Amino acid sequence: YGKRTMYIDEDSWFPVMGDNYDNRGELWRTSMVNYFYAPETQTWQAGVGLYHDLNAGSYLAFNLINEQRNGYVLNKGGLAPGDFGPEAARRAGK
Repeated sequence: YGKRTMYIDEDSWFPVMGDNYDNRGELWRTSMVNYFYAPETQTWQAGVGLYHDLNAGSYLAFNLINEQRNGYVLNKGGLAPGDFGPEAARRAGK
């Protein structure tokens, strides 16, 4: 990007919005990410994220769970240290 402006939430210090400019100084892409505090894990989690490409007229949206019966499941358990690391990545990739 030629220039990037980030808008930071004053409480969490997370970048929640961004404006991305091309090398001509024209607004090219915008982004928004909604964060929420999960008291059960005492952590901030990324919620809905939206990325708009204004030149292409396209967008990407993720973490849209409003149609799901259950929301996020955090700290479910059932994981072991062996589920992480290079060997676990190889097993998952098969």
